[in-house]
Amino acid sequence: MNDELVQLISRANIVSPSPVAIDLLRLLCDRRYSRARFVKLVRQDPATSTALLRAASMTSVSRSRSSIDIDEAVARLGAKRVRRIVVEQAFGALKIERLDGYGIEDHAFWRMSVSCAHASEEIARAAGLDEGIMYIVGMLLDIGKLALEACLGDRMVSIGGRPDQLEREATGFNHEEIGAQIATAWNLSEPIPTCIRYHHDPADARCLEAEVACAHLASWAVHWLGIPTGFDGMLYDLDTRVLDALGLSEGSVEEIALAVLEGIQSTEEPTPTPIS
Repeated sequence: MNDELVQLISRANIVSPSPVAIDLLRLLCDRRYSRARFVKLVRQDPATSTALLRAASMTSVSRSRSSIDIDEAVARLGAKRVRRIVVEQAFGALKIERLDGYGIEDHAFWRMSVSCAHASEEIARAAGLDEGIMYIVGMLLDIGKLALEACLGDRMVSIGGRPDQLEREATGFNHEEIGAQIATAWNLSEPIPTCIRYHHDPADARCLEAEVACAHLASWAVHWLGIPTGFDGMLYDLDTRVLDALGLSEGSVEEIALAVLEGIQSTEEPTPTPIS
């Protein structure tokens, strides 16, 4: 582990997920997990419990009930919605108002992160990858920018030039390397760190090719959809070789991107998938 990289991340002082939140994320990434195990653990996290109960109370089924408990809330919401709530609660640090060094304003970083998570999840579904893990990957792809923003701030703007070059010139690292180290420091297991590390350069990855390809395509899709991604959004081209790695065609990618956009824009609750 590079000492300079560790020091940079330490100076950034990014709020890490709680130990319970990390355990919840690990459980959600285990396809064998049961609702009983999840409910027992989530009861130890008041913020996530409250978010789940609030979301469940808004469903048509629950509106006629005076009150519901965590177990019923999880059953009503379904696996996909529960996963999204847990992930968004765990990574509240992403709800930073602005990143001046990257030209990201008005809470756009959070929207970009959530959009990338949706895209990664949708691509994973089409490619037969683990949707839960790839949702987490998408959420964290640009978390390294938080550390760089905390350390450099608007110095990146005053210096001028390409953000990707300034990252390395100013710190010796790019946001992908920093983000991967943050994921490792948070005890998030593979493929999460590797996907973050190579999401702009999938050809450099020597393992987890399909997962890295999914992360790369998700990052590109968010920009393609017109979702604000900051100054560096147009600097990263799509490596079309990832389509072969995922077994997708250009036509299917457009369909996926449109499905992602509809999902982001929709105000309707997703159809629940019961957790047994």
